[in-house]
Amino acid sequence: VGVGQDEVEIVRTAHTTIVVTVPGLGDEIQAIKAGILEIGDLFVVNKADKDGADETARELEIMLSMAQNKLAWKPLIVKTVATKNEGIKDLIDKVFEHKKYLEDSTQLLAKRKIQTEAHMKDVLREETIQRVFKIIGGEQEFDKLIHRVALRELDPYTAVEQVLEKVLKPF
Repeated sequence: VGVGQDEVEIVRTAHTTIVVTVPGLGDEIQAIKAGILEIGDLFVVNKADKDGADETARELEIMLSMAQNKLAWKPLIVKTVATKNEGIKDLIDKVFEHKKYLEDSTQLLAKRKIQTEAHMKDVLREETIQRVFKIIGGEQEFDKLIHRVALRELDPYTAVEQVLEKVLKPF
């Protein structure tokens, strides 16, 4: 279990991040290595009816307590048995508890600002690309440049420079 770009995007986008583990897989040790403990607002030990569930929850509690002095929010641990709908109401209650914490601490606004910035940059990027395509003669012209770069007739920097020259020509 590693923390890759997709996980970072989820944490950036979600108000509450839930990390799910199951007993007996050694996820706890991997979680420490991967930095998962730092991204979770709530930790779920699913399959809590299996051997080792209490031990898994205890190990998570110990690891979280070691990191506690760095964290404003104390991540919560919930045990569930999803196939039997056990612990789900408790989990939902904990999600709302985290939401209230975010609202009371102004962190919800901070998260929304981060989300808004990322979204606006995505929209700006997409809109810019569409306008550039329109100016240079459509995606077909861009595809021709890509083809030339793929054939190594042109390097990517020169290709982009050619696009920018067409786009910025009126200026």
